[in-house]
Amino acid sequence: MFREDKSSVNERIAEARREIPNLVLSMCGNAKAAAERREGDEVVSMAGVGVVPAGILRVAELSRATPTRVLDAPISFRGS
Repeated sequence: MFREDKSSVNERIAEARREIPNLVLSMCGNAKAAAERREGDEVVSMAGVGVVPAGILRVAELSRATPTRVLDAPISFRGS
């Protein structure tokens, strides 16, 4: 979704950034690496989009760290 070359939501993301100036967007490093292996070329993220090692892990970290909901569904942690 955050690819410079193939995103179908560029305008919606630009609109969200205008409405939420401190919005942080991150690309999943695992998904990026898989796409690069599959396509045989580097995947370039949109300007201002960071890359995190594992997207779902980052969502879980944010969900635990903040009182706001990050996902519509709760995240289950093993051993919790």
